[in-house]
Amino acid sequence: PEDQEGEPPGPMSEIEKVVNPNWRRTVHDEETGEEHVLDDKMLDTLFRIQKGKAGQRGFNDDYSELDGLFPHNSLHPLISKPEPKSRFIPSKWEHKEIVRIARAIRRGDYVDPKIKKEEPEVYHMWDDTDVFSTRSGRIPPPIVKLPGHAESYNPPAEYLFTEEEESEWKESHPEDRKYEFIPRKYNTLREVPAYADFMKEAYQRCLDLYMFPRVQVRKLKINPEDLLPKLPNPRELMPFPTRLSRVFNGHTGHVLCLAMDPAGQYFASGSADGTVRVWDIQTGRCLRCIQFPRSVECIAWNPKHPILAVGAEKNLYLVTPALSPAAALAARMLLTTHAPIDRVHRTLLGEARRAQGQGEGEGESQGQGEGEEPERLALDENEPESESEEEDFVANPTEMTPAEVATQRASIVEWEPAAKVPRREGILMTIHHKRLVKDVAWHSQGDYFSSVASDPSTSTVVIHQLSRQHSQLPFRRHLFVHCTKFHPTKPIFFVATRRHIQIYNLVKQARIKKCLPSAKWISSMDVHPSGDHILLGSLDCRLSWFELDGRDTPFKTLRYPSLAIRHVCYHQTHPLFATGAEDGSVHVFHGSVSDEVLGNPLILPVKILRTPLPSQAQIQAEIDPEAEIPRVANVGVRVCQFHPKQPWIFTGSFDRTIRLFT
Repeated sequence: PEDQEGEPPGPMSEIEKVVNPNWRRTVHDEETGEEHVLDDKMLDTLFRIQKGKAGQRGFNDDYSELDGLFPHNSLHPLISKPEPKSRFIPSKWEHKEIVRIARAIRRGDYVDPKIKKEEPEVYHMWDDTDVFSTRSGRIPPPIVKLPGHAESYNPPAEYLFTEEEESEWKESHPEDRKYEFIPRKYNTLREVPAYADFMKEAYQRCLDLYMFPRVQVRKLKINPEDLLPKLPNPRELMPFPTRLSRVFNGHTGHVLCLAMDPAGQYFASGSADGTVRVWDIQTGRCLRCIQFPRSVECIAWNPKHPILAVGAEKNLYLVTPALSPAAALAARMLLTTHAPIDRVHRTLLGEARRAQGQGEGEGESQGQGEGEEPERLALDENEPESESEEEDFVANPTEMTPAEVATQRASIVEWEPAAKVPRREGILMTIHHKRLVKDVAWHSQGDYFSSVASDPSTSTVVIHQLSRQHSQLPFRRHLFVHCTKFHPTKPIFFVATRRHIQIYNLVKQARIKKCLPSAKWISSMDVHPSGDHILLGSLDCRLSWFELDGRDTPFKTLRYPSLAIRHVCYHQTHPLFATGAEDGSVHVFHGSVSDEVLGNPLILPVKILRTPLPSQAQIQAEIDPEAEIPRVANVGVRVCQFHPKQPWIFTGSFDRTIRLFT
């Protein structure tokens, strides 16, 4: 109805909404002012239009019937709707399902739903529960055999034992008996007595449950080859020695030591027959043979000058190989004129240096006069920082009087010039020690060298200076030292005792580190060309690799089953190191060092070289029958040395030969 002014009525008031039950379905038309009530069909049409669908039900919105006629990749597709983003994003629930299946496969209990589970053909007839559906990880108890007629309290007569069967049952072994009991017959159940072995079997059952729990141990299916580390192909790590190329014959005793020429053209060998032989590597000829009164225990080639340090008995000989007149002249001038090493070089090569403005006159103008001493190791120049740091070192020689220096020198060694030595060709100087000389090592600059003189109870380490012909005891205490080494570039001194490696700083005159290889008897030691790694071999079948900046314990320890290691050595230019053992084998390893701070060395075995072992008759011939204590002769490889430039290795063994592997 219209109001008094003739205008259409407005929308319903709040009171009318309460009274009218269809007010939610009522739509007000503002033009006509009428109220229209919507039915269910009209409401459904409105809802479908709001959702973007067709208003009429049954209408195909996707045009699926026409997809074949107008595909999406056609020029004019019927529907050009873009692909939804959900098709390009992995489903969250699919990801969870994949994770669940992967975990089930890893546990080993994944069952493919497409494969039907096979039901067991045999099952327990009298049991209500399925014995095959057991919990994972637990083995079900064994099924007890059902009682038979013999276990009845009133068994048939054929199950009862006769006297002979009963006596036979008692005499037989429990495992051989048909029954674990003797069948008895009782008229009533009340006459059955208590079971005699009830407590015994209950106790045994408890022990079985306690000591032998039925837990299933899942056996992993692992390929044994997968447990081995992934090693590179040895051909990728070449070059390294692989075959025997030459055999050097000439010694009549064991080859005990080898020394390589820094240029790589010659090498020297010392033997138990008291000779030192100098060999040409290319031709295999023996160029020099120097005879000594006793067995040659150690030999070392000076890295800067043509001088050999030879240790025989209690003497240390300085020998020149005399391979060229100029080299022999330089060695004689160095040891006979007492001239500094630099001045000897200026005598031979002064013209070349004078052309560059660095001649003798300029050197003398800078304070390097006739009687000035060359540069020495820091051991003679610096004082210790504190008393605790110098506990192993003797007093500083610069603070001693000349009389004290002479007294100390006489108490250590005695230098005897060539004039007093019997005229033997090549021997320039003899240094007499108080004990047997066992080891000698040169400093990289060629002026200093160390020697180890030992007896069965103690050892003495002596550092000698070639230019001054001076010797010094670096340590206050006497330890049983096996060998010593100098650091290639730093003032660091390595001392190998029976079970430890002492590392000393010659500048601070203090011990900076003590390596613990857990070896019972150290046999050999070598220092890496970089100076940051130490290689150690022992007679108790251990090979240890130490890092100077790392821990006190070995970075890597290789244990051999029954292989006493006699000698170890690094290559100067190639990433190789080798060990010589008593069984005649030489193990060659690839040992590359990383330049990174946190990088670890790569140690890989690449080749095993074999040398022939002596026969039992040869071993018996080497044993002295008149000796008070019978001594078993050493067998196998005694010493091994790499060529300074080529990937070749020389071995000296019991059979008096030297072998070259290339």
